[in-house]
Amino acid sequence: MDNRVKGSTTVGIGGREYTLYFSWDAIAKVEAQIGKEAYDLSDPNTLAIFAAAGFEAYHPDMTADQIKSLSPPLIPLLKAVNRAYNYSYYGNEIIPEEEKAPANPLLPARIVTGLKRFFNRLFVRASDPQTSGI
Repeated sequence: MDNRVKGSTTVGIGGREYTLYFSWDAIAKVEAQIGKEAYDLSDPNTLAIFAAAGFEAYHPDMTADQIKSLSPPLIPLLKAVNRAYNYSYYGNEIIPEEEKAPANPLLPARIVTGLKRFFNRLFVRASDPQTSGI
């Protein structure tokens, strides 16, 4: 369950509910371990480090190694980490549209847009009647 005011969200792992919360200390810890550049949360090691920092306040036993050994589904964990991290920055405010992540966190928005255009052209042209152009 999300608590936007407090900045936390829950995620199910192995039949249990865990609370993710990114305090300022947790954010600083992630930045110290991974760096301040863009994070690749599709990488299981990076996601485990990130999640462990978020679990630390409520579940200090959930280390990156523990998370990897439980091997939760990546996408639900990634979405929960992303929500909790956004809450730590925006709280109860609405996230500005230009700062929202693309629908698929594994593909940048411009790639998704390009693929949509490609498939639209491909299928539209295949279904159009062929004319001689005369």
